[in-house]
Amino acid sequence: MRVTPFSRLIGALHDSAEEAWQADHRDAMDCLQAESLVSLALKIWEATKTFAAHHPPAGRNDVRELASLYRTHEMTFGLIRRLAARSAANGYAVDRLDLLEAAHGEVRGELLMPTARLMAARDPQGRTAEQLRVLMLPQVEFRDGRPVIGPELAAVLPCPFDPEPAL
Repeated sequence: MRVTPFSRLIGALHDSAEEAWQADHRDAMDCLQAESLVSLALKIWEATKTFAAHHPPAGRNDVRELASLYRTHEMTFGLIRRLAARSAANGYAVDRLDLLEAAHGEVRGELLMPTARLMAARDPQGRTAEQLRVLMLPQVEFRDGRPVIGPELAAVLPCPFDPEPAL
């Protein structure tokens, strides 16, 4: 077969179309994987909530284990949301992502509640732990599944700990 400029152009177009198809296919498969992960994460979260409701922590070790499990959920939900965001950026909609986002907020709220309770006990404005949690939730950053209260937010919240005695 004789190679002409036209045959080179046709070959290049064919290669380009093949690469585009493969990229689209990869993106679609990534979206399907994100949907599978969303579904699995939601099932595990529901099982965790059911277990915690029927078997409240009996002691300090139980509380620590449950908190560790919640931190794992928080980090996992964050990773799946980032994967889903890539699919959304490629034009795909990830089924049930809204439910995962709600679950992410729920687990973050659970992680904030112990601090909110300590703050409520010392709040001069008399706010409840739930009110403080709602106030903190959109402003707190999470690192490794742990809430981190920044200086701006800390300035307007009561200290959750007893002050150090003056020496």
